[in-house]
Amino acid sequence: SERWKYATPVLNKIIEAIQKCTGTIKADLVVSLSSQQKFKDVAADLLKLCRDYKEHIIGIDITNEKDLPPTTFSREIEKTRGEIEFLTIHCMEVMGSERGWDALKLNPDRIGHGIRAVEDPRLVEKLAELKIPLEMCVQSNLVSGATKDIANHPMRRLDQAGVVLPVGSDGCNDGSTLADNYALIQKSFGFTDADMNRFRNNSWKNAFRNLHKNK
Repeated sequence: SERWKYATPVLNKIIEAIQKCTGTIKADLVVSLSSQQKFKDVAADLLKLCRDYKEHIIGIDITNEKDLPPTTFSREIEKTRGEIEFLTIHCMEVMGSERGWDALKLNPDRIGHGIRAVEDPRLVEKLAELKIPLEMCVQSNLVSGATKDIANHPMRRLDQAGVVLPVGSDGCNDGSTLADNYALIQKSFGFTDADMNRFRNNSWKNAFRNLHKNK
C-alpha cells in the first residue's frame, strides 16, 4: 500500500541480504508491532504487510508495553498466526504482572523480559507450567532502570521457580553484547558453568528457527 512505499524496498533489501548470506549466516526475520497508542490504527495494515511476506517472516513481536495491552491486537494477531508461525511479546519489564496474564491470552511462544512476573507467584507458576521462555536481558534492565541494581534483579528467583530462561541482549538499547550479558549474570548471580550451559541450551532450543524444525 501507499503507506509502506518506503518500508517495502528496505524490507526487500533485507530479505535479499539474508538470502545472499544463507550459506554462512542463517537469519530469520521477526517484525515488531508497537503497542503505542499512536500506532494502533496502522497495526492491521502492518500485519497485512507481514502476511504478504509470510515466506520470509518467521515471527511477530509486540513491543513498547507502556501503552496498550497485547490483547488490543488479538483479532489481527489471530488472523496473522495462521500464516506467520511465531509470536513473542515484550512485557513485564516496566508494567506489572497483569500484562503477563493479558499476554498469555495470545498464546505467545516467548516473552521478552517478563521480570515483573516475579511479583505474582501464581503467574510464575503458570509460566513454568507452560514452559514459555522469558528472555533475560539483564544489562538492559539495569540501564533502563527496570531494576534499580543487580542485587534486585529477579533472574535467580525465576530460575529457581523453574521458568525457562534464555539469555539475550538489547544491544541497541544498552550497547552490550550477548557475551557481556553471560559474563554479568554468572559473576552477579553465582551461576555455575552447568547453569550457564543450561541457559545457552534454552536459547538454542527456543530460537524460532529451531522450534520450526522440531514441529
